Amino acid sequence: MMAKIATFSYGRVKSQRCPNKMLRSFADTSLADILLDKLKNLGDDTFFAGHEAEFRRKAAAHGVRFVQRTKASASSDGPIIDVFGFLRSLDFDYFLVVNGCLPFLSLETIDRFRQFAERGDLRPCAAVTSVRNYFFNKQKQPI
Repeated sequence: MMAKIATFSYGRVKSQRCPNKMLRSFADTSLADILLDKLKNLGDDTFFAGHEAEFRRKAAAHGVRFVQRTKASASSDGPIIDVFGFLRSLDFDYFLVVNGCLPFLSLETIDRFRQFAERGDLRPCAAVTSVRNYFFNKQKQPI
């Protein structure tokens, strides 16, 4: 039996590093609108997850299924189990997360990867990178 794979992205307005980045003006549109234009072409197992009403309205305007995130999920900066806790109630075997902060990521690249995942031996994974941060604010906290 073929695994059921959801393709999704998510947003929130209260990011600590860059508040409201998905809804800010960007190239005469927004990152959310660019992303939703792609998601609408990826089929029935695709959705956008958000907590705020503005994301629900944008998803509806683009014809993309909206999944309601919990307030805790939309307020959390980690651990990842808290950020993605809202996914537990969804009926999928795997979730392919599309980063909404990559406006030049093509629909074809997303679709090719999804097809690759469907054909292959699926193994859950997450990418984590170490960042050396040498920049500090006036309170001597890392930026």
